[in-house]
Amino acid sequence: MFKSISLAELIGAITENVETNTGIKCCDTIPAEIQEPYYYVEITEKIPLYNKLFEQDSFVVRIHAMPLNRETMAPTYGMLHKLEESLMQEIDLPEGFELFTQQSNGIQKLEIEEFNETHTVAIYNFIVGCAN
Repeated sequence: MFKSISLAELIGAITENVETNTGIKCCDTIPAEIQEPYYYVEITEKIPLYNKLFEQDSFVVRIHAMPLNRETMAPTYGMLHKLEESLMQEIDLPEGFELFTQQSNGIQKLEIEEFNETHTVAIYNFIVGCAN
């Protein structure tokens, strides 16, 4: 029977990679007392990929870059560059799971009018299955 990685295990692996390699706090919730800069990670899709040869799950992950200074986009671009470099290294999954794909699917600029806020989100795809 196929064992699927838990969302908490995947988020944990991603946040550990990003924090270790960028030196910037990375979290899966936004605590009220958090200081910028930080990254906020969320899994927005989980799609099972089954056929006769393999059983895997595809995850779409959005990583929000929240810089200290938002008066210009330069700090955001710097955070995105650090994030891209960080995720060029494979995330370290728990024993029993294998990472088949870790790929960037681009970035999006988000504008939240009610808070007069703009930030950028990097979108990644991870495909994970059981290790043989």
